[in-house]
Amino acid sequence: LNIFLSFVSTVVLILIVVPVISAILLSSYTIQNYVAGKFMDYASRKLGTTVELERIQIKFFNRVALKGFYVQDLQGDTLLYAGNVDVGLRGYNPFTGVIRLADVQVDSAAFFLIQDSTGTTNLKYITQHLRRENPPENRKDFILRANKLTVTDTHFRFRKYQVPDKPYGMNYADLDVDDIHLDVARLSMVNDSIEGSIKSRMGMTAGNM
Repeated sequence: LNIFLSFVSTVVLILIVVPVISAILLSSYTIQNYVAGKFMDYASRKLGTTVELERIQIKFFNRVALKGFYVQDLQGDTLLYAGNVDVGLRGYNPFTGVIRLADVQVDSAAFFLIQDSTGTTNLKYITQHLRRENPPENRKDFILRANKLTVTDTHFRFRKYQVPDKPYGMNYADLDVDDIHLDVARLSMVNDSIEGSIKSRMGMTAGNM
């Protein structure tokens, strides 16, 4: 009985101490900087472009905050910048490749999409590189699902290679939208297709898209 109680006490102690020590280590600024450096190296290699990150903050085991996240396109211009990204983690299924997130908050972001003379966007060049990095026999669909995405104070720009003149109405070949605030419920992203229920905080509501 004493041996059994000693074993149980040891297991309980491990279950308490290990998470606490891990949380203390992960809260260390030095360790978080090390993790950020490894993340930038890995992301830059996989995407074939420059990826920078000012800081990563790991909040225990289920939340990650990114500060100053930057992705450059292949022309050396900004593709994506996010001042603050807060992500709740739910899990990853290595067999199906599905990444599950809880609530995601993006603040002070900029997304600049440019289409060249071949009709290819600067984003597609990077996703094509990502697919080339994975051999066909190991390739899985990229599937990401999140309970909710909240976007605040964000700037979006889209411009085609040749912008036709349009004397009136909206020119969809040359869009520049600032101060975007919206909520996306039940976000689902499969490769380059995105679905979700979008509600703009400026009054516009779109159902399932």
